[in-house]
Amino acid sequence: MPQTTVSLGSEFDIELRQALREVLEDMEAVGDPDWWRVGGINEISLAEIRVGSDLLTLEGSSWVGLTMTGPEDLINQIMRRVAERRMQM
Repeated sequence: MPQTTVSLGSEFDIELRQALREVLEDMEAVGDPDWWRVGGINEISLAEIRVGSDLLTLEGSSWVGLTMTGPEDLINQIMRRVAERRMQM
């Protein structure tokens, strides 16, 4: 299955993070505790999330923003659901 990485937006977008969290909870995603690091002036947080048998990596950094890496079809599904959820907020 092809892997892809997408930028969801600003890591500081609280509404985006809430919508993503709700969508992942609806999909019964299971996550490993995220970790946080500082490298130079860049803060990085990373979480690995399992949705069914698929693995997603969520990364938040002050340089790149909030990104998600995983199977392309799952990423597209999550992005669509996040957009729908944000329209309801």
